[in-house]
Amino acid sequence: MTRLGAFFSVSALVAALAFPAASVAESCRPNIFGGVDCKGGLKSRPNIFGGQDYNNGVRSRPNIHGGQDYSDGVRSRPNIFGGQDYSNGVRSRPNIFGGQDFSDGTRCRPNIHGGMDCQKR
Repeated sequence: MTRLGAFFSVSALVAALAFPAASVAESCRPNIFGGVDCKGGLKSRPNIFGGQDYNNGVRSRPNIHGGQDYSDGVRSRPNIFGGQDYSNGVRSRPNIFGGQDFSDGTRCRPNIHGGMDCQKR
C-alpha cells in the first residue's frame, strides 16, 4: 500500500471515529491543500511535521514505528497484515478492493474521486 493510500485509510478511520453518526456511510476525497474533505464535515490539511491537521482539533505526526501519533492520544504502527494497529484497540488490514477493513466493523474502499468510502457494519 502506498503512503497516500495509507493516509486515506487513516483519514477515513479518523472520520469514522470523529463522527459516529455519519460513519454509516462516510465518503472522503482529496482536497487542493493535500488533505481530504469528507461528507460528514471532517477536513484535513498537511502540517509541518509530516502529518495532518483536522478541523475537529486532532493533529497527527509520523512516529518512529512507521505509523502516526494523534493529538487525542491514539498511536498507530504497521502490522504484519499490511494494515495498522491503533493504541485504542482498533486494527486494520487491506481488503480486496484496495481499501482497509477495520476491527471495529468499518470497511473502506477507494472511490472515483481518489478518496475512500467507508461504511460501518
